[in-house]
Amino acid sequence: MGNEINATDFFKAIEEEIKKDKNIKNKELIIKSLENKTLDKYFEDCSDTKAIIPILQKVNEYFLKNCEIHIGEDVIVPTETEIYFANNYFYDGMCHKNDLQKKNFGHLYFHRYYKKDMNDEDKIICVSTKTRGGVDVCLSNSNDYCLSNLIRSANLGENKIEGPRLFCNEILKINKDIKEL
Repeated sequence: MGNEINATDFFKAIEEEIKKDKNIKNKELIIKSLENKTLDKYFEDCSDTKAIIPILQKVNEYFLKNCEIHIGEDVIVPTETEIYFANNYFYDGMCHKNDLQKKNFGHLYFHRYYKKDMNDEDKIICVSTKTRGGVDVCLSNSNDYCLSNLIRSANLGENKIEGPRLFCNEILKINKDIKEL
């Protein structure tokens, strides 16, 4: 992520954005939910949909406005993302809930085929198919929840990359070592 932002600063900045936002839905409920805990800790045990949905929207908005991905000399600016979240109380059926998404703030997570048994390879989907796969930026700083942004489109220099699989393939071209993950 751009300028090596850490999880603490990322979540504090979002908390400040929530406090300043006059149009955020259920603001009083959200502020009350965040009393005596940081946003990062809130994600570990939150279950109130009325509070979590506007917070997730704010996280996604902040990410799009303030973060970029650096791979070597390449700078990637996300232009369209989808946020995914799951913990023990709140389940987003589209969230992979892979251990690689947990406590991995700022790192890339490549969508993978699920292992059916111990002999199956753990393969990155976009390596072996032309129709599926994608890359998320992990935002979780805990083993108790998954929080990540799927990159749907991005700018890489003058090039616009549209579509999660195309973005995944572009990242693999930039850094060939990623295939070994």
